[in-house]
This record gives sequence, structure tokens and C-alpha cells, in this order.
Amino acid sequence: MAIDLLKLQEKLGYGVNTGGMCYGIAYMAIQAIIRDDLETYISRIKYLEKTLLQHNNNQDDAIDEIVEKINVAYEKRKNKQNLDSEEIKLLDILNWLDGVQIYHNYKNLLFGGQNYEIATNFFSANTNQKEKENRKIFVIAKELNMLTKELINDIFDKIDNSKDSIAFSLSSSNHIISIGKSSNYMPIYLINHDIHKLITSSRSLYSEVLCAFNYSKEALNIMTHSYQEENISVKYVTNNLDKDDLCKLLCIALQNGYVEAIKVYIEGISNLAGINKQELLAAKKQNGTPGLCIAFYNRHVEAIKVYIEGISNFDGINKQELLAAEMPDGTPGLFMVLQYGYSETIKVYIEGISNFDGINKQELLAAKRSNGTPGLFTALQNGHVEAIKVYIEGISNFDGINKQELLAAKRSNGTPGLYMALHEGHSETIKVYIEGISKFAGIDKQELLAAKRSNGTSGLYMALQNGHSEAIKAYIEAIFNLPGINRRELLTLTKTELDIALQQGHLEAVKAYKETISKFKILSNGLPGFLL
Repeated sequence: MAIDLLKLQEKLGYGVNTGGMCYGIAYMAIQAIIRDDLETYISRIKYLEKTLLQHNNNQDDAIDEIVEKINVAYEKRKNKQNLDSEEIKLLDILNWLDGVQIYHNYKNLLFGGQNYEIATNFFSANTNQKEKENRKIFVIAKELNMLTKELINDIFDKIDNSKDSIAFSLSSSNHIISIGKSSNYMPIYLINHDIHKLITSSRSLYSEVLCAFNYSKEALNIMTHSYQEENISVKYVTNNLDKDDLCKLLCIALQNGYVEAIKVYIEGISNLAGINKQELLAAKKQNGTPGLCIAFYNRHVEAIKVYIEGISNFDGINKQELLAAEMPDGTPGLFMVLQYGYSETIKVYIEGISNFDGINKQELLAAKRSNGTPGLFTALQNGHVEAIKVYIEGISNFDGINKQELLAAKRSNGTPGLYMALHEGHSETIKVYIEGISKFAGIDKQELLAAKRSNGTSGLYMALQNGHSEAIKAYIEAIFNLPGINRRELLTLTKTELDIALQQGHLEAVKAYKETISKFKILSNGLPGFLL
């Protein structure tokens, strides 16, 4: 019986996504294989299993003991005390779980979603490939295929016949496992989350892979990993595919950014008659997440472009639904990328939908969650400068949309996005937003710049109350570059409001407000004298 790694991580204080720490675990195993450290990896797992067995397979008791021992060892190391061999092993477990978090990229620790290249670069400070402990991991082959006995036999033969360290990752839309052997430790092992299996034959490998993927006919992304860099070969299955195969393969292709495969599978779907093409093109994971949404998350820009172009040629499908790419909770794909600040993805998506007729572009561009929050609001709240710039530039080229509404980016309670940027003190965001809307004709810039909540509270006032000096300065300076607006109305704060800010200790914010306004010598424009 295996230790519950998710529960162990939680007890140690790690953030855990129960939907799939398997990515981090699989890649830590691959890293161990390629760096000839598989024996250590397996001994680490065996130590955890031994502890579990000592507690009669009681997970809670075993994990409590492990956590207690790790904490003791951690304190001893911090206090520069000598550690025994077991304590060194315990701290090694902690390092391993740190690596799992980095590869899994929980809460976007490394910007860019789950990306083995970003993570392995993080771990490979030393580029000398002869030093095994710092070897960089290279992918030398990629393949999209259906899970078959022939496929698994081929993988087994490649591992068995290799004299060098070699590893394979096999991933469906929902799960990933790793298989391989180190050059100095010849047994072949399969790592499936918290389970490790010794593989002795192609038959045993096929059995364990089937079990790992719940005995279903899965589409798989198979990647071959090595410490030797080579030109990456890419191949994808095209023969003898039924409609379900095409749907699963399209999902995997979007998830992993295989552009040519996406073209082929969309064309394959177009050639089918008498079937629900809408469902196949949505290419949803088991949890209902569309393939296009996964491509958004993983920032596969070319894949997104090709997919949008591909579905544009179809008749009789709901393009609005496919382009919205909503997650099961109703969150559109564009909302997600604005939330994370993926500027290139935003640009390609907006350019792509601009070429469509017969869709509600206003709705797609607003990208609202089910609670009414628009995507641009979240980008402004989070301070994603490039994403905001690209979004504003993108919608400027559209006709027949309500640009005022999109740029206001109001939450359902009426709070505009610029208000939140001021509230949070995102000075560069404020600057880029104001510069962006300055180029628009036919919008009410006065209303957008006032950035008032429904109760009349302005964003400038909130920036002052929160002590955001740089945000105040950026706002005022940007305002003075705009013609045709009532600066007095936008910039006037009462003496009472300034006094409250001073009482709250925001002297620098008040100073920034007064000095920035004074710099522009605007007393003649009617602003109260105390501002100077």
C-alpha cells in the first residue's frame, strides 16, 4: 500500500490541487531517471511505505509520524546540528516535494502554466551535462497516439534496449505517468502518482498502463526524455480513427500545442457525416473543460490560431459556444487569460474572432464570469500591464461593439476596472489604461476616467485612502495628457478627504497628490488654492 502523497503534502503545509499533482510527481521521477538517481527515488518511496506498514496501513498515523520527524530534522538543520542518515533522508523527502510543487506549478509559481521546459530550466543551474545531478532534461520525441498494446510494446523495447538513461511520459487529458530506467540502475519502473511498479516485461507494462488510465481507450501524448539534446521528432496517428478517437486526440493536441495535428483532426471531423460535430470540436476533458480553454491556459498561441481558423469553415455548429471555451463553472477562456495576464494569447484570440460573422463579439470580448465580472476588470485588478495594453488595442479595431462598456469593465455591482487598479495601486496599469483609451473616438472618456463606484466614490480617492503615492502620480500625469476632459472634476479632492488621508498616516500620498497637481500649474483652471 502506498502513502497518500497529497495528504502528506497538506500536512507539511504545501498547497495541494487534488485534481492533479500527478504532473509534478511524474516529472520529479523523470528528473531522477535522467540524472541517474532513480535508485534514490525508489528508496525514498520505500521508506514512506515502510512507515505506513509499521502503522498497519493507517495513513493518518503514518503521515503524522513522518511530518513530526521531518519537522525535527528541519529544526536541527536550521540550528546547524548534525543529522543522522534517517534525518537526511527525511529532508530529502522535503526537497522532493518542493520539486513536485515546482513542476506541478501550483498557483502559477512559475509563470506560464504547467511547462516542463520552464521547470527543468529552473532545476538546471549547471549546464554541464556530465554532472548527472544537474543534467538538463530534453524531450527528443513527441507522439500523439491511442493507447494500444502495440504502442506500449514499442515503448518497452526502446527502454529495454537503451544503454543510456531514458524516460517516457504518457499523458491523457486528465492524468500523467512516467516510465524509464537509469543507466546505473537497470530495473524499469513505472511511476503512477503515489504508486511505483517494477516492470519486467512488455506484458506487465501494458497491464500497468491500462490500470493507470482506468482501462479506457485513451488518447495519449507520449514524450521521450533524455539528457542528450536532439532535434525533436513529432508524429501523430491519423489512420483508423473513429469519432471518439478524433475528439480525444483533438483535446490532447490542443492541450499540448500540436498545430499540425489540430489541423488534421479538425479536417477529419469535417469529413464525418451524421454525427454531432459540435461535441467533437469542443474536445472536452472528462470534467467538461474544452480543449480550446486548455490551450489558453497553456499559452499555445499557434494552436489557438489554427483552431479558430479551422472552425470558421464549418456550417451548422454553434461557433459562439466553441469560441467562448467556457470552463464547467461558466468562466470563459478569455477571462482566464486576462486573469493570468497572457498577453500573446489575448492578442491572437481577439484577432481570430474579429474575422467571424454571426457571433456575439460583445459577449465574447466582455468575457464575463457567471457572477458578471469581466475579464478586463480582473486584469486591471491584478495589474497585468501588457495584457491590458493588448486587449485595449485589440478591441479598438472592432466595429459594431459597445467599446464604452468593454473599457469600463464594470463588475455586477457597478465597480469599474480602473477603480480597482487605483485601489490596488497599480501605477503602470493606470498609465497604460489611460494611454490606451486616449486613442479612442466616440467614447465618454470623462466617465471612464472618473472610475466611480455606484455610491460615487472615485478611484483617485481610494488610491489616496490606501496611500498609493505612485498610482496617484501616474493617474494625474496621464490625465493631463488628455484633451477634451474636465480635469477639475476628475482631480478635485476636498480638504476633508485630504485631512482623513493625513489622519490615516498617508502623508506621502497627500504630498504626491499636491505636488503633481502643482507641477502642472493649474490654479488658473479653477482648482482650489489649497491644492497648491
